[in-house]
Amino acid sequence: MQMRSGAAGASVVRRAAGRFILAGMLVTGLGALSVTDPIDAPRQAVAATARTPYFGAAVGNVNDFVGNTIAQDALKTIGVPVLVVNTGWNSTDQSINGVLSAIQRTGATPYLSISLPTSATDTAAKRWIELTKQKFGDAKVYLEFTGGSMGTQDYVDTWNREIQALKAIAPANYTFVASPTINNPDWALVAAGTIPRPDAFGWSEQLCHRDISDDVCARRIPTMAWHLQRTNALVNARIGQNIPVFIHSWNVGSADDERFLDNAATRKLTEAALTQLVGMKSLGLIGAAVGPAAASGDDENHFGRGLVHRDGSLTYEGTAYRDKTS
Repeated sequence: MQMRSGAAGASVVRRAAGRFILAGMLVTGLGALSVTDPIDAPRQAVAATARTPYFGAAVGNVNDFVGNTIAQDALKTIGVPVLVVNTGWNSTDQSINGVLSAIQRTGATPYLSISLPTSATDTAAKRWIELTKQKFGDAKVYLEFTGGSMGTQDYVDTWNREIQALKAIAPANYTFVASPTINNPDWALVAAGTIPRPDAFGWSEQLCHRDISDDVCARRIPTMAWHLQRTNALVNARIGQNIPVFIHSWNVGSADDERFLDNAATRKLTEAALTQLVGMKSLGLIGAAVGPAAASGDDENHFGRGLVHRDGSLTYEGTAYRDKTS
């Protein structure tokens, strides 16, 4: 069953929320910053600045997205400026070009999350760069390199061994993003130990799940800024400057969260999160992508989370996104 933004009167039942310890969590299989902090810790939202960062969207099911031109056109219509794609197992020229063509159809800037190569024989990242250049030329592209199960030091050592060769074939306008996939990576070590130094860090944020009440979820929103402030402090203490950050996937709920059937709750939380993210530009945030961008084949399990349904109609979350970012 596909739920639509016109489905008025949906029954929304969520279990009462007690006191939880949460963290910024993995959303789309990409690297995450996991920082445990108490729900009741005092914190305030960061004030908004005049210029908004890129409010992109993160693709969930890549193969489903590639085959859905209706959803691609809908994302273009609402003006999504950056699309985050986990390249996953797409390693043939045909599959890579399919992903790139889908992004190109939306008019968005590509943010490609690629496994950090572990040896010279691991040529998937190199091929992604080569084919991306053919499609997008010297235009802006984000290349994020994830570390799988590597610890932070292994990630740094592998980065130092492999990234220089990739930078040599990439246009100067490509942004190289470091994203260790493990929880609680040592960001200060990444900043100080990598050569060349990353242009940015990438991580994901999921603020709530279905067991969290709307009020508690709203109180979690400033945690995104808390994570960034904490990382800035650690990195600055080590290298004397901050590293920009791109939140490559965020959302105010999980895939099985009925709150996305509630228009008022979805709008309130989505708009509050977008406002918070605007304010985080002053902390070095260069972009943030809500995920997923479009519902996948198992749409009935997504409760309308994301920006567009499979038929191109906007979800409640997509409507709030459009109204807040247009």
